Amino acid sequence: MDVSNVPADEALRRLIAGNERFVSGQVSFSGLRKESLLDLAAGQRPFATIPGCSDSRVPPELIFAAGLGDLFVIRVAGNVFSAEIAASLQYAGHHLGTELLWCWATRDAEQ
Repeated sequence: MDVSNVPADEALRRLIAGNERFVSGQVSFSGLRKESLLDLAAGQRPFATIPGCSDSRVPPELIFAAGLGDLFVIRVAGNVFSAEIAASLQYAGHHLGTELLWCWATRDAEQ
């Protein structure tokens, strides 16, 4: 699917259509059942917190072979630490109980 130069109205249509498929149980992720989604709707219990750079090429759930709800991912452009990021880290550790904080970075293929 070509995703370059998609007009905003087409992008919105794609998001809505994808969400409708997701809600109806027609998800494209293997092994994802409607029961799992209902469990996730009740709350989250991630086993790790991962702060990372905002980057569409590397979803942490894919590179760590994790499922929905397994990771608490905090994404920010440039991995810039701020009060908001600190609050998210505190939330993950204190409220969600994640004991592992895994920091990772991506590298451009040309580097």
